[in-house]
Amino acid sequence: KEALSWARSLTYDLTLYTYLAPSKVCSGVGVFSLCDIPKGTVIWKKRQEAVKVPWNKIPKWMDKNIVSLTWCDKEGFWIDCDLDRIYQAYYVNHSDDPNLGVNDEEYYIAIQDIKKDEELLYRYSREEMDWL
Repeated sequence: KEALSWARSLTYDLTLYTYLAPSKVCSGVGVFSLCDIPKGTVIWKKRQEAVKVPWNKIPKWMDKNIVSLTWCDKEGFWIDCDLDRIYQAYYVNHSDDPNLGVNDEEYYIAIQDIKKDEELLYRYSREEMDWL
């Protein structure tokens, strides 16, 4: 009880639902559940307001890595945290049968029950599918 009351006084959520591991749906990294996650659970809350950074603000040698970590277009890329602190939501892979969605508050939520060690998958829009 003492630990819980201390944790509630923090401004950060200390709940951890996921871990990174090799994906089962592609040849890259995927996000997996650490525990059973009931439908409706908020997995990640909205981060800071995203800002668009022009490509000329970073060294050219970083471009390929930035493209694989962020939403981007020919003018620049969007970030909502320091580049060295990009969170696990950036590693969620696409599926036509997703178990993860985004609600009106832009929180990532479980849209069905997710079992422990199951990969979290999201249905990306056509505009977000830069790999096609």
